[in-house]
This record gives sequence, C-alpha cells and structure tokens, in this order.
Amino acid sequence: MFSFLRSLFSSSIPSTASYENELFNRENNYAKFVGIRESDDFKRYLELKEYVGSQAYEKELARIKALAYSNSEEARMEKRFSELKNIRGVKNWLKKGVQPEQPGLVEEYLALKQQVENPDFINKVKYLKNKKRFKMSDPYLCKLEFRELGKSEAIKTFFKLQKKYSKDFEEHERWISKLYDDFSKPEIDDRRWLKKPFLGEQLLNGATYSQMEELQIATPENVVVSSGIMRIQTKHERKEGLAWNKTLGFVPKTFSYTSGIVNSSGSYRQTYGRFEAKVRVTKVPGTYHAFWMASDTMLPHLNVFKFEGNKLTVSAYGHGQRVEQTLNYRLNDDFYIYTLLWTVDKITWLINGKKVFETRNIISEPMYIAFSSGVTAEEAATYMPVNMDIDWVRCFRTV
Repeated sequence: MFSFLRSLFSSSIPSTASYENELFNRENNYAKFVGIRESDDFKRYLELKEYVGSQAYEKELARIKALAYSNSEEARMEKRFSELKNIRGVKNWLKKGVQPEQPGLVEEYLALKQQVENPDFINKVKYLKNKKRFKMSDPYLCKLEFRELGKSEAIKTFFKLQKKYSKDFEEHERWISKLYDDFSKPEIDDRRWLKKPFLGEQLLNGATYSQMEELQIATPENVVVSSGIMRIQTKHERKEGLAWNKTLGFVPKTFSYTSGIVNSSGSYRQTYGRFEAKVRVTKVPGTYHAFWMASDTMLPHLNVFKFEGNKLTVSAYGHGQRVEQTLNYRLNDDFYIYTLLWTVDKITWLINGKKVFETRNIISEPMYIAFSSGVTAEEAATYMPVNMDIDWVRCFRTV
C-alpha cells in the first residue's frame, strides 16, 4: 500500500524507464540516420538522384534514343569504304600495286581502312546496330543503379527515420556533447571529477572543508563507483576537519557526519546548454541531496534539484537576483532523469522530460556542475547511512 501511494504521488512524472528508453532510442536512431547519411552509398544515391532529375539527363536520354546506325557517321564511313574497295583502280593497286589514274583514291582508302578497323570504331558500330543498346547506355545504367540503391534496406531506413523523427533530429542537430560519463570504469575519472570543494582545492592545497554551520564534512572516501553507479554516501561518524568561519577564516572542527561532493570545476565549465543526470536519492528527514552548478564564488548558483527530506526545490541565484520554487511532486526513492535547459533568455527544469518549472535567465557566467549530500538536522542519525546514486551525467552545448 505504501509503495502504491508513493507511486500515485509521482504519477504526473513520466516513468523513468520509458523516458530513458525513448531518449536513447531517439539518439540511437539519430546515430543510425547520420551513419547512413554519411555513407558512400547514400552520397552516390543523392548524386544519381540529382542527375536523373536533371535537364542534362533528359538531353542525353533523347540523344541516345535518337541514335540509329542507318543515319550515323559510322554507316557513311563503312559505305564509302566498301565503295572504294570495289573501284577498279583501288583493286588494281591492292593486287598489282598500280596507282589508279584518279588521284587520292588510295589515300582515302587507307585513311578509311585505318578508321573502320579501329577497335573503338568496330565497338561503336556494334553498339549502334544493337537493338538493346539503350540498356547499355550511361543514362539507363545510372537510373537502374539509382533505383537499386533506393530499394536497399539502409536507404529505406534513412527515409523512414527521417519521416518519423524529423523534428527530433532537428533538435539533435542543435546539441554537441561536451561531457558524458556513465561510470562504467571501476574508478572515478580524476581528470574529470574533483571529489573536494573547488575552493578547498584552490585555497587549502587540496584539503576539504565545510561551512562552520554545517554538520558534515565532505571526504573523498565517501564517493565510490560500483556496478556503473557513482555513489555519494552520508554517514554518522566523527571526523576532524576544517570549517570556514567568516570572522576567523578556516578553523579546526570536529564534525559528527561525513558526506561527499563531486564536481567538474577543474575540467569542465560552460555557459548555457543542456545539463542532465540520472539520479536516485534517499530522502529522509534531516538530510539534503543536490545537483547544482556554480562559478568560482558563491554567486551565481543554480540548483538543478535540491531535496531536503522530501521537499524538492529548484533555484537560480544571480548577482542581486534570485528565483526559487518548491515543486509539488512527491518522488519515490527511484532513479529520475533531471534536466536543466539554460539559454540566453530562460532556464527550464525538467524531470523525465516533463517541464516542471521555467523562469527568465538571470545568469551569464561559465559554471561547473556538482553533486553533493549533507545533513541539516541531528534527526538524520536515525537513518544513516543515506545515499545519492548517479547512473550517468551528460552535458551539451548548442551549435
């Protein structure tokens, strides 16, 4: 009954499995579409299509259909050559070597003989006398090749995909992949991901830290990869670390909890684009989980999502401007695909492809992406450990 009610709360959000299947099917179809489009066979098909539909093709077709041996130059030459062979003066020259009285006959005979005995001439005559010569012509063979290519499975598939997914493919053409990780390797890619706060890496020689008011400290050990999932785990355990105090700076502190953070601050930042991840979080009282974006300072800041217990918020904080919205969706503890579309004009939030909030854009600085979890109240100790699981991350920029 409890699981049924939780499903009911999130029923207005499409199924993750169906949306992900649709998402990757479209992308696989697009990859297939592009592969066919870039193939030599398809390029040849387009070349032939242009040719068989051209005026040049029609003119060549008409010229070939009008050809006949009877009125050809070859027929005239063969007729004249036959006539020369039967002239007495040429016969005497051929038998006895006696020059005919009429000048130029031998020279004309020899010139024609060289021509009519040439293999190219002989083949041309055969071609003109062949009643099926049209089927040997370039226009016929080109049209035949064009039709055969059009019947091929690849090219039929191309046009089926184009007809069915034309709008989707137009959308795909807009995006260029800039970051993709499905965590299929046994270890986190340290060239891509930093498992510490950005400022700690910059100011503390790689040490981690938290704000003074926070109950947890992020540690690299709490971020692991297993079975294609990157997991950030929050635990109830004591840990010595540094805390940022606005008056005193970084000071030692004993934290009651440990958690983790992962960000792309050292490898990838972007202004505008499409940012999405498939994430599962354990939503319990006194904890938070967030997928967010930031610059080098506290502002600007974007929350693709932030869960505080079951409370789901999205937000954008610019310099002197802020937008924050609590969403009325009770999502269960399964995977969902969270997407942020950030353009010059607006910011749009989606869950499993469904638009859940939109506002005008108030940020124009390059930002990195990050995932983190933490503790907001001591009641969280009852539920420890809690997890945030990331199946994959993808980021795109527009063309």
